Amino acid sequence: MESEKATEKYLQERIKQLGGKCWKWECPYVRGIPDRICILPNNIFFVEVKSENKTWADAQKRRAIEIKRLGFKVHLARSKYEVDQIIKEETNDKTTTETTIEVNRKS
Repeated sequence: MESEKATEKYLQERIKQLGGKCWKWECPYVRGIPDRICILPNNIFFVEVKSENKTWADAQKRRAIEIKRLGFKVHLARSKYEVDQIIKEETNDKTTTETTIEVNRKS
C-alpha cells in the first residue's frame, strides 16, 4: 500500500519531468482546498492526494465542484497508477481516468 506522502512525491516528480510546476496549495481560511496545483504548458489542474483507502471529504467535494464550475479539473490521486492516469489525461492522451470528480452542471 502506497502512502499519501509517496503518492504526492511521485506526482511532484512526474509534473517536474514534464517541465511543469506542482505547488502545495494552502489556504488557511478555506476548508477543502486540493493539496496541489499543477501547472503544465497551457494547462492548470488541481490534485487532492489521499492514501489508497481514502476518498473525498465533504468539504473537498464542495470545493472541487466550485473549482470545476470555474473551468478547471480536480483529480483524486491515491496511488502512483492514478497519478499516471491523471498525467495521461492532462497531457491530451485520450485515456480516461476515474479520478476526476464529476460535477452536475445544474446550479
